[in-house]
Amino acid sequence: MNVQHLIDEVRANSGVTVDINTGDMVADGFIVATEGNTLSVPYTGFVGEDGQSIVSSYIDAHRAALSSTGRHLGVWHDVDNSMIVLDVVERVRMREEVIELAIERNQRAIYDVDNGVVIEARPESITDNSR
Repeated sequence: MNVQHLIDEVRANSGVTVDINTGDMVADGFIVATEGNTLSVPYTGFVGEDGQSIVSSYIDAHRAALSSTGRHLGVWHDVDNSMIVLDVVERVRMREEVIELAIERNQRAIYDVDNGVVIEARPESITDNSR
């Protein structure tokens, strides 16, 4: 996986979900975070000289979780707090299932890769297609 490319993608697109084994960006489905794997770091350090060591250290520390089937590295820019969030995430194909998982995991939202939107994790979001 090309770590600098990942950092550039986050800078350009505010986030990315990547398979650490292949380096491929996740191109479809819904993304939900797993529990207990979140790391938040200042944006300036991530896009600056510390970014590559931050990503590499995170992957090393979470390699077992990232190696599980269906798990990926999710990285996104929390603009409101000027932080970068790294997390072990899971790609799920069905909207209903991913929202249920997000609610179980106390997540505020999931990401719809196909449409490029964040969806609030609340029971009514399962059937509410307006996001």
